[in-house]
Amino acid sequence: MFGPPGIMGRAAAGEYGLGITPDYGIFPRAIISIFNKLKHRSNPCVLVASTIELAITGAVDMLVGEVHHGHYQAHQQTITVDNSADPPKAIGQSYIVINDERDILKVFSAISSRNTAGTGMNDSSSRSHCFAWLTLYSYDHAGDKLQTSRFQFVDLAGSERLKDAHNGNTNVRNSTADMNLIAGAVNNYSLMMLSTCIRDIVRALKSRSWDGHISYRKYLVPLVPLISESLTGEAPSLIVVCLSQAPANVMQCKFALDFGFTFSNLAVGSRKKRPERLAKLERIARETKAGAEAALEGAHSQSKTRNLREAQLVDSKNFLVVVDLLRK
Repeated sequence: MFGPPGIMGRAAAGEYGLGITPDYGIFPRAIISIFNKLKHRSNPCVLVASTIELAITGAVDMLVGEVHHGHYQAHQQTITVDNSADPPKAIGQSYIVINDERDILKVFSAISSRNTAGTGMNDSSSRSHCFAWLTLYSYDHAGDKLQTSRFQFVDLAGSERLKDAHNGNTNVRNSTADMNLIAGAVNNYSLMMLSTCIRDIVRALKSRSWDGHISYRKYLVPLVPLISESLTGEAPSLIVVCLSQAPANVMQCKFALDFGFTFSNLAVGSRKKRPERLAKLERIARETKAGAEAALEGAHSQSKTRNLREAQLVDSKNFLVVVDLLRK
């Protein structure tokens, strides 16, 4: 998704300049290409980036510390998954407006902080699932219409054989268990839930009982609802399955290919989002902001409601920054 291990850190340090290098993965190629094409657009456009990782401690905002001056910065605990939204989405993370090439490097720097560690099978193994979003806002002054396009990039942590990856240690219940072992077990479980959801949808499609809706709550992990648009066919999607050439890994490759084949049996079809009036969206954002601020005044510091309201406050403030930029 991003390229070889360490490439985002080297790119952020300016090692590759501001062009596209052959070692770049899909995401860095996409953000650079989209930004370059926007330079030739006549109508007002704003490109916004955000990135989080799903680690054992929860959803982590990777842009904290990289947010452009003047933008509202989230705190780690504000990020939550809003399952009531259609589709479900993460809210409360920091956004960065891509004004120039330096902002792209800030996004690369944020991604380079992803949680990785060496295991018995890999020198640099992802210990979390990483999400990166690019949201493009295109504004038509004449009709006060806003067209929103969202690109989602997901780099899943690979499933791992705990015995081989952690020197024979598979006892995650041990109070002294290595955190890398626990992260591996958590990643394995979330991937199992994702695979179960995909198989349930494919089974419903084949039996003609699929009505386009599914309760993601029963799959227990936030990974599943966050990629729901790909699972239901509402968003055109590409899945890349990574394999090992080592003969000892033949069974793991078979399981990976089986996962990819099952994913390919999902329904294909996109739901194009129609332009909306910017004045209406701005009014909703201001009402959400006011409601969240009022609710936070009396909410308990550790309540789930407070976390949700804080996330709504972050999202509404970030969107209002975009509105101001579009109307300049």
